[in-house]
Amino acid sequence: MRRTILCASVLALCANTAALAAQNATYTGPESVAEKAFVTSIQIDLMKRFHTAADAEKAGYVRYTTVDDTGAISYANCEWQSTDPKHPSQLWYDRKGQLLGADYSVMLSESAVRPRLWGINPGRWVALDGHRRWVKKEPATGALTYDLWMPDAKFAAAGGDVEHPSARTLVKMHKVKSASEVVRTFHFLRIWDLMVWVKPNTNGAFAEKNPAVTPRAALQKTRRAARPKRDGKHDFDFQFGTWNVHVSRLVHPLTGSTTWVQYDGTHVVQKVWNGRANLGVLEIDGSAGHIEGLSLRLYNPQSHQWSANFSNSKDGTLGHASIGAFNNGRGAFHDHESYNGRAIDVRTITSDITPKSHNDEQAFSVLGERVDHGSRHRPSLFAVHDVVGDQLAHEHAAC
Repeated sequence: MRRTILCASVLALCANTAALAAQNATYTGPESVAEKAFVTSIQIDLMKRFHTAADAEKAGYVRYTTVDDTGAISYANCEWQSTDPKHPSQLWYDRKGQLLGADYSVMLSESAVRPRLWGINPGRWVALDGHRRWVKKEPATGALTYDLWMPDAKFAAAGGDVEHPSARTLVKMHKVKSASEVVRTFHFLRIWDLMVWVKPNTNGAFAEKNPAVTPRAALQKTRRAARPKRDGKHDFDFQFGTWNVHVSRLVHPLTGSTTWVQYDGTHVVQKVWNGRANLGVLEIDGSAGHIEGLSLRLYNPQSHQWSANFSNSKDGTLGHASIGAFNNGRGAFHDHESYNGRAIDVRTITSDITPKSHNDEQAFSVLGERVDHGSRHRPSLFAVHDVVGDQLAHEHAAC
């Protein structure tokens, strides 16, 4: 599995969030004699048994990603305890289905310290957090959508059973319209992970990228450069109206805390300047008290970006503006703030937009924090919006 994809982003909310975030690779130096022998042995063995993606599928591995920014497509067998070098938990292939590399796993529940196996420097192993994965099939076309996931905590907060998941939970969360759309779903456990290139790599077998493999980003660079910026002045039209909202808030972000508080209430959003701005009034109640908030969003036609500002009735001042835009129906916004003496990036994602619902997720990351795999953002708030009554709050979703 490629650590730079969100899977590995994998996220944020489990029992030891802060501790796991620090468990990145601590050794990236030259390969030892024992490590070279290990790499040579798996190159011979895995190339023989799993040379193509079809070989992996016959052996029970299932695809769960598109091609990532290292050029790899990942397959997993959901066996998260690699008993020996002949049993990788994941295999990854190029676009033509040729083997690129493998991942080996040791469950964190079995070992609280970095594994010492097969002569590999323990510092090469990294910790990945638990999350839920699924693959969706479009009913009309049969097309499969990969790279779908969520943190264990978010799945559990929606009433899902992490150990025995049901597609019905994904329907409840508006991730799919029907359980029949879910082709497969599995639990990506909390693991120690070792990534190894099987394809010869001049950067080393344990490097993040391979110069001999063309990454997705490079293939798309030319198309992105030529693509004109889209007019996003109607991106928030979907939100005009009155919504029921359920909010889950982490009490102490960035501390490893797993204590969440719940709120319920309403969010009313009004159009301003024919959609180029909007005002939102939030009023929610929960065990931690009553919250009244006001949001102001403004569209900048020069930068094609939105700025979002929020004020709490308790202090009556506007907070830092969060800047961002929508792409393919998903809004991403960032701002830099100070939190408990640390400089952080606050990321807000708006997604799963339908005529009757949408979701928001806020996550924090410490600026300057070194992360060698996945995402450093750790979710701190989830907000699920459902339309009130039969009201349809939008004419079209952001695109």
